[in-house]
This record gives sequence, C-alpha cells and structure tokens, in this order.
Amino acid sequence: MSKDHQAQNKGMTTQQRKHWVQQQAKKEESKNLPFEIGKPPRRRGRSWDEPCEKCGAGMTITMYTFIAVCPHCNYFNKFEKGERVNDSE
Repeated sequence: MSKDHQAQNKGMTTQQRKHWVQQQAKKEESKNLPFEIGKPPRRRGRSWDEPCEKCGAGMTITMYTFIAVCPHCNYFNKFEKGERVNDSE
C-alpha cells in the first residue's frame, strides 16, 4: 500500500478505517440527535402531461394531483390517483 493512501486513512488500513467510521457513526446515533444521519428518501418526481377537459391545453400532473386548474380557461380538472374523474358519474 502506498504511503499516500495510508496518510489519507490516518495510518490505518482500509478495513480499519471502515471499522473506525462505523464506530463513530454508532456513537453519534446514541446521542439522540434531533435528526437522522443517512440517505435522504428517494424523491418521486414522476409527472406527465394531461390535456384540459374543456380547452385541451396541456397541464403537468403527478400521481398525487387531485385538482388542476387550467392556466388558459381556469377550468377545474379533477383527478384521483393520476386518473381523470368525470363529474357526470
């Protein structure tokens, strides 16, 4: 192993460095911090275009969109779980 690599790891081998980092993380967890250290949740930014029911202008919706107001005609388009809901039902 090169001296440069050891200098980055404070004179430890890679295995020793991993073990040291894990120990430090466990110490931090036991301090009852008001936040968690770890990966952030995966963001679900999946969206698609849906035409307005009245004028046909495009609107961007997601799976969680319930009402989308058309920017052109101000019509309230209703959705449930990403599917259009008809008022006639």
